[in-house]
Order: sequence, then C-alpha cells, then structure tokens
Amino acid sequence: MIAEIRACREQEGVWRMTFKMGKRRKTVSGSLTVEAALGLTLFVLFSVCMMMPMEMLRTRQKVQTVLEVTAREMSQYAYILYRLDQGDDTVLEESENWEKELSGLLAGMAVRAYLREKIEGIAGKGRIENLRITEASLMEDGENIILAAEYDLKIPFSVFHISRIQASSRTARRAWIGSEGDRNRGKETEKAEEVMVYIGSSMGRYHLSRKCHYLTNEFRAVSYESIENLRNQSGGKYYSCSVCGKACGAGDTVYIMPNGSHYHSRTDCPSVVSYVREVPLSQAEHLGACSYCGGNKT
Repeated sequence: MIAEIRACREQEGVWRMTFKMGKRRKTVSGSLTVEAALGLTLFVLFSVCMMMPMEMLRTRQKVQTVLEVTAREMSQYAYILYRLDQGDDTVLEESENWEKELSGLLAGMAVRAYLREKIEGIAGKGRIENLRITEASLMEDGENIILAAEYDLKIPFSVFHISRIQASSRTARRAWIGSEGDRNRGKETEKAEEVMVYIGSSMGRYHLSRKCHYLTNEFRAVSYESIENLRNQSGGKYYSCSVCGKACGAGDTVYIMPNGSHYHSRTDCPSVVSYVREVPLSQAEHLGACSYCGGNKT
C-alpha cells in the first residue's frame, strides 16, 4: 500500500495535512495545536501575574518584621540605660548578660547600617532595590523609638513599562523607661478635670446628684385598700406593677414611690431596681440633664 502526504498552506495561516492511502483521503487541521500552545502560554502568564501581588506582600511583611523586632529589642535595651542614668547600678547585677545587652544598645547608634543588612538579607536577593532607611529615631523625644524604611519592590517582568513599585514600612515603639507615657498622662489629666455624672439603667437622663430621687428607691409602705385614694408627686394614680402587681390583694401591704406610677408587692422588684453608673459628662451629654437635679450639683 502506498501512502502519500501532501502539505499545503491555506489562507489565514492554517496548515492542512493531506494523507492519501490508496483511494482514501483524509484532511487534518493543524490550528488546534497552535491554539493549545497559545492558551497554555497565556495561562502561565496569568498565573504569574496572580502570584506577583502575594509575593510582593510577603516581601513587605518581611521588611516590617525586621523593623518591629529591631524596635522591640532596642526598647528593652533602653531600660538598662535608663536605670544607669538614674544612678541605679544594681541593674548590672540583676542581668547576667549586661555586657551583651549594653553592646546591643550601643550598636543602635549604627542602626541604619544594621537595618540595611538585616532587610537585604531577609528580603532575598533581587527582591528589593533602592533601600533607604529614612528614619532611625532612638529616644530623641525621650521615650519613643521610631524606625522607617523606603524601598522599591522589583517586578519579575515589565508591565506597561513598570518594572518596580515603591513601598515603605514604619514602626514606632515606646522604650522601657519605667514611667507613664505622655499619652496616658494626658488621659488621666483630662479624666480628673472632666465632670462626672450619674445614669440609671433606663438611660433616660443624666443626673448631677447620686441622691436624686429618680435614682433612689425610697419606698413607702401602704395598705392595698388605700391605693385608690393615693397620688404621686405629679398627681397621677398608682397602677399595678406588670411584674409583681399580680401578687397584691386585699389585706396586703404594697410599696409605692413618691415619683412612681405603680405599686409593688416587694421592694426588690426588678422593674424598679436602678443600676447607677458614674460616667464622664461627655459620654452622657446627649441624654440631657435631669429636670430635678440638673441645675444643682450636690
């Protein structure tokens, strides 16, 4: 049997192979192979593009970790220097490795070179360019350590003529100097100067006096039969409490409050127990002042 193979190039760049085996002839298109190769290439390119942001984020996290760890170590070393400045030499006896710790503290004077070496080592070769330690403040304000770096993240291949992306990392940590920070002192001063008020569980109004009768439960014991003729300070009648009023009956003693509107079978009724809290005026100002004690601070 004689087999004859012919190849011809048709329009649009599609190659067709013609196989002739005896009287049978079969034509096979070669375009599928080209499309498969192109599709695989695009898929690989898409996968790389999807992984690039995650890899760049991982590199940024490594740089941030170097800054955080370095700032933490220096804040600890600062405690030794603080104790020595206070004239307390016992810190040298308390720490067995004080020579090593002080050496680490003194190395902070060359922190820029130290950070550069650490960042370049942990980020990996060829991952970042133009590394600049823009800030290395070691307790210049007396208590804070601030480290910052700027760098360019390299892209494996140029995208729209962009081959690198600028990035920056920064950290701030307070040194262990054994005293309250300015921020905390400011809050304490503000709290001490701010007016304190009282609010009940209902959160209706804020009260300047803890003894305001809206907050106190001054019960008055009366007979059940006399309720019909009694009135509160506003001139209103007393009605049965929805919580404990069903237990009241003829011959029983009930409890009322001068400013209340219901009578109760017991003084510990949940509907009248006030949970009083002392809060800053700034947190309760939106509630409005009590009409009874709002103008008289006692």
